[in-house]
Amino acid sequence: MKTTHIQTHESPFTTGEVQAGVLDFPRDGDLQLEKNIMFAGWVLRAKEDGAPLQLRLETDQGDHTLELNTDRPDVISAVLKKDSDARLCCGFRMSVPSFQEGQLYIVTKGEKTLWRTIRCKAEPDSVTIETYNRAIEALVQACEGQGQLDHRLAKHLKKRSVPQLDAILANGIAFTNFAALQSSISPSERVFFSAFKNALTNPNSLLDWIQTATQEGHIAVPHPFCEGQARSSFSVDIDQRTNLLFFSGPCEPFIIFQHVTFADAVFFPKREIALLIQHIPEPATLRAIAEGLHWVAAQKRRAIPSKRVFGGGISGFGRPYHFFYDIVPAFELLDEANLLGSIPKIYCSAGSFFINLPDAFNDPPALETAEPKALRQRVLSHGEFHCHLGLPYSRLDQDLNEKVNKRVRATALEKHPQPETKKTARHLKLWWGIIGQKRSWLEQEEGTAYILDTLLEEWPDLEVVFDGWTSPIDPNGADAREIETDQSIVSRIISQMKHPVKASSVIGKSSLEKVAIGASCDAFVANYATGSMHISRFASRPGVLHLNTKLPKHQHIHYRAVTVPAALTEDALADADKRADFISYSIDPDTILLLLRSVIETHNR
Repeated sequence: MKTTHIQTHESPFTTGEVQAGVLDFPRDGDLQLEKNIMFAGWVLRAKEDGAPLQLRLETDQGDHTLELNTDRPDVISAVLKKDSDARLCCGFRMSVPSFQEGQLYIVTKGEKTLWRTIRCKAEPDSVTIETYNRAIEALVQACEGQGQLDHRLAKHLKKRSVPQLDAILANGIAFTNFAALQSSISPSERVFFSAFKNALTNPNSLLDWIQTATQEGHIAVPHPFCEGQARSSFSVDIDQRTNLLFFSGPCEPFIIFQHVTFADAVFFPKREIALLIQHIPEPATLRAIAEGLHWVAAQKRRAIPSKRVFGGGISGFGRPYHFFYDIVPAFELLDEANLLGSIPKIYCSAGSFFINLPDAFNDPPALETAEPKALRQRVLSHGEFHCHLGLPYSRLDQDLNEKVNKRVRATALEKHPQPETKKTARHLKLWWGIIGQKRSWLEQEEGTAYILDTLLEEWPDLEVVFDGWTSPIDPNGADAREIETDQSIVSRIISQMKHPVKASSVIGKSSLEKVAIGASCDAFVANYATGSMHISRFASRPGVLHLNTKLPKHQHIHYRAVTVPAALTEDALADADKRADFISYSIDPDTILLLLRSVIETHNR
C-alpha cells in the first residue's frame, strides 16, 4: 500500500451562481490512499432558486461527475446563519481512482469554471486499512483496561487529521443492515445474533442498560457472534453529538453509536463492517469512527482511570420532533420503572431541550449543559462513562406514546393555565401554523389571507393564533432569527387581508405554552409534520393538515385531523431534486377552506 501526497491550487470563483465553497479533502499536503482519492466538500449556490450546480473532475485517468447530494446543516448554519434552507443539500463526496493531475470544475447552465488544480504523488506507506482497523480493536481493548495502544501506531494516528482518517476508513469499511449481516455470518454465530439484535432494538433494553450502569458500573449486551456478554464502561462523546460506547467481549470488540436513540449504529472493526440501524448515515458513521480514533490516540500518554463510574445520561435534540418523539419517551419509560431518579445527571447541548424536566417529572436528575469536549474531559478526569437516553419512535407501542401525550398536556395546562372564554355563535378561535423554514405551502400568504377574510363573514369575532418556530428552554440568536422570519410572514398575511382580525402569536414560545394555548382553540390548519405537533398531537384539537406528496405520513401522531388528499396537492417542480422534507407544494386555498368548514361543523356543533 502507498500513500498519495496531494498538492492543490485554488482558483477564485468567477461565476455569480456560486456564493461559497470548500473542498474539505483532498487538501494541500493531505495524505491519502493510492488506489483511491477521496473528494468531499460543499458548494453553495448564490440563491435558493438558483441554477443547479454540479462538479466535474477531469484527470489524466478519466473524468468524473460529482453531484451535490449530501446535506450539510453545518454549512447552512455557519455561512447563511440559518437553521435550514433549500440549499441544504450542498455537499459532495466521491472516491475516484488515483491520478497524477486533474482539474475540478464547477458546472452551471452548461458552463464550467475552474475551481481547483490537483497534483498527486504516490509514495510507500507501511500503514494499511487493516492496520487502522486493528488499531481500533486495540484501542477498544485498551479503553477497557485489557491492553495498550501501540506507541508507534498512536503517534501515526495522531499525525493524521480527522478528514484523512475519514478518507482512509471510507476505503475499507462496508455498510450493512440487520438482515444482510445476519445472513452473512456463520450458522454458529447466528445462534447468538438474535439476542444481540433484540438488545439494540427493544426499547425496554434501555432499562437494563441504565440499571446495570448504575448498579454494576458498566453496560452489558449479549455478544452478537459468540456466547457471553460484551461490556462497556468507556464512552467518547464526539463533536457531532454522537456518543460512542466501546464494548469488549469474549471474542471481538465493537462500538455502539448513540445519536438520537440508545443504539443507532454498530461498528465491528475486526470484520470492517458498520451496521446502520437508524438516524445516522454512512458519512456521519465514518466521521464518528475517525473522531473517536483520533481522540483516543491523542490521549495515549494520559492515564484513563482504571476505575470507571457511570457519570449519567446524555440526551436532548435540537429539533422538537425528535425531542418529543424519541427523547421524552425514554424519560417516560425510565420514570415508570423508577430508574429516572437513579441517573446521576443528564448532560445536554445548548438548545436541545424543550421542557424543563422538573416541570414534568418528580425528582428527575439535574440537567447540565455540557458540550462534547467537556464530557470527554470528564472521561479522563473522573473515569466517567455516559449513555445516551433516547428511544426509536418506530418501535414504541401506543401505550407509551399515550402516556407521553398525557404527561405533556397535563404539564402544559398546569404550568400555563388559560383564562376561560365565553363562546358565542360569532366567535371562532383558530390556530394557524405557518412555515418559514422548509416544505411550505406556496400559497400560505395570499391563501391564508383569503381564507381568514372568508371566515370573518361567518364568524365576525374570529380570533386567529399564529404558530411557527418553537424555542428551546434556552433560546439563542439563531432562534431569534427564525422567529423574526416567521413573524414577517404573519405581517404580510395580515397586510393582505381585506378586513381586520383579532390576531395573536405563539411563534417563538415554548412547547408547553403552545400546548396550553392550543387546547383552547376550536380548530387548526397546519403542516402535517412537526408544524402541527403541539396543536394536533398534544392539544388534540381538530383541524386540517397539509403536506407534499413525498414525505412519509406514518411518522407523526394525529387524532382528530383530516389531511388534504395527495390528488389535490401539487409538489413544486423546482424542488423535484430535493430531499422529501424540503419539497414545497401548491394547494388551492378553497380546498383547505372546504375541509376546514367540514372539520368545524363536525367537531364544534
